[in-house]
Amino acid sequence: MNEALQAAVTGISGRFGAEVQEFRGEVTLVVSPLQINAALQALRGEYQYNFLIDVTAVDRSEERRVGK
Repeated sequence: MNEALQAAVTGISGRFGAEVQEFRGEVTLVVSPLQINAALQALRGEYQYNFLIDVTAVDRSEERRVGK
Protein backbone atom coordinates (compact mmCIF):
# COMPACT_ATOMS: atom_id res chain seq x y z
CA MET A 1 0.00 0.00 0.00
CA ASN A 2 1.51 3.33 -1.02
CA GLU A 3 1.84 6.26 1.36
CA ALA A 4 -1.14 8.26 0.03
CA LEU A 5 -3.45 5.24 0.18
CA GLN A 6 -2.26 4.38 3.67
CA ALA A 7 -3.01 7.92 4.85
CA ALA A 8 -6.54 7.77 3.40
CA VAL A 9 -7.24 4.31 4.86
CA THR A 10 -5.93 5.31 8.28
CA GLY A 11 -7.86 8.59 8.25
CA ILE A 12 -11.19 7.13 7.10
CA SER A 13 -11.03 4.06 9.32
CA GLY A 14 -10.14 6.16 12.37
CA ARG A 15 -12.66 8.91 11.76
CA PHE A 16 -15.63 6.87 10.55
CA GLY A 17 -14.97 3.48 12.15
CA ALA A 18 -14.54 1.83 8.75
CA GLU A 19 -13.51 -1.80 8.68
CA VAL A 20 -10.45 -2.26 6.48
CA GLN A 21 -10.19 -5.37 4.32
CA GLU A 22 -7.25 -6.07 2.04
CA PHE A 23 -7.04 -8.90 -0.47
CA ARG A 24 -4.54 -9.31 -3.29
CA GLY A 25 -3.52 -5.68 -3.11
CA GLU A 26 -7.08 -4.32 -3.22
CA VAL A 27 -8.25 -2.33 -0.22
CA THR A 28 -11.90 -2.22 0.80
CA LEU A 29 -13.37 0.08 3.45
CA VAL A 30 -16.63 -1.08 5.00
CA VAL A 31 -18.49 1.94 6.34
CA SER A 32 -21.75 2.19 8.28
CA PRO A 33 -24.66 3.30 6.07
CA LEU A 34 -25.01 6.39 8.26
CA GLN A 35 -21.39 7.36 7.55
CA ILE A 36 -21.21 6.74 3.78
CA ASN A 37 -21.84 10.32 2.61
CA ALA A 38 -19.41 11.87 5.07
CA ALA A 39 -16.72 9.27 4.34
CA LEU A 40 -17.04 9.78 0.58
CA GLN A 41 -16.91 13.56 0.98
CA ALA A 42 -13.76 13.20 3.08
CA LEU A 43 -12.15 10.94 0.49
CA ARG A 44 -12.92 13.49 -2.24
CA GLY A 45 -12.16 16.66 -0.29
CA GLU A 46 -9.27 15.69 1.96
CA TYR A 47 -7.59 12.88 0.02
CA GLN A 48 -8.37 14.00 -3.58
CA TYR A 49 -10.08 10.76 -4.61
CA ASN A 50 -12.29 11.38 -7.65
CA PHE A 51 -13.23 7.91 -8.89
CA LEU A 52 -15.61 5.55 -7.11
CA ILE A 53 -15.53 1.97 -8.33
CA ASP A 54 -18.05 0.05 -6.24
CA VAL A 55 -20.82 0.65 -3.75
CA THR A 56 -22.50 -2.50 -2.53
CA ALA A 57 -25.12 -3.34 0.05
CA VAL A 58 -26.84 -6.30 1.66
CA ASP A 59 -30.63 -6.36 1.91
CA ARG A 60 -31.50 -7.87 5.29
CA SER A 61 -35.13 -6.75 5.38
CA GLU A 62 -36.39 -10.34 5.07
CA GLU A 63 -34.35 -11.34 8.13
CA ARG A 64 -35.92 -8.56 10.18
CA ARG A 65 -39.41 -9.42 9.01
CA VAL A 66 -39.02 -13.12 9.87
CA GLY A 67 -37.33 -12.25 13.16
CA LYS A 68 -34.03 -14.03 12.59
